[in-house]
Amino acid sequence: SGITCYIAEQLGYLFPECKIFFVFRRQDTWVESVYKQTLHLGFSIKPNDFIGFRKNKFGPIYRQNYIQLSLNVLQLDWTKILDNYKKVFGKDNGLALPYEMMVDDRDAFLQKLYDFSEMTAYFPQENSRENRSYSSASAKIAYYVNKVIPTRPGKAAVRHALQERLDRFYYRPANLIEPDISARILDMYKESNRSLQSSSEVDLEQYGYF
Repeated sequence: SGITCYIAEQLGYLFPECKIFFVFRRQDTWVESVYKQTLHLGFSIKPNDFIGFRKNKFGPIYRQNYIQLSLNVLQLDWTKILDNYKKVFGKDNGLALPYEMMVDDRDAFLQKLYDFSEMTAYFPQENSRENRSYSSASAKIAYYVNKVIPTRPGKAAVRHALQERLDRFYYRPANLIEPDISARILDMYKESNRSLQSSSEVDLEQYGYF
């Protein structure tokens, strides 16, 4: 999109000798994660409204007052975004790795980053999980409670109680976007994800990108 081209050009102007490290995520799970963040931030918007899915297709957002909480799922082609940076910085000055690799094999992920950036390798011993997304129960509670609590401190207190109390006692992952809709999001990008594999030098098929 135009904004990603502009950002790449501005970064190139400010830091012409820098290297670009690009971490991407499978589009369907990325959309799910971004939607969950709206609940963390204290908003309440239906998943389909957030992604502009109505009348069995993706399109404009449904409510005007949610203009800042919409996500255009038609602009999630990571290959196009990566190409913008390659044009500015050169193809040898960019490294693209999947988020799923970081989760699956953290040390291998970090080693690629260190090799690319010519940094001394460091592998933390602790790998505690921080900022875990809401559980299924907490997500449902937050959706309704966010509607009736008007202040930021109040919403922050709700998030703390849900994540630090309820979710530590019982946690079941939340899948808030309907499975068939998530599948349609991924289907839109399977071909471009095949091209992305050549840029990332990682087997993306093992992570379900296509």
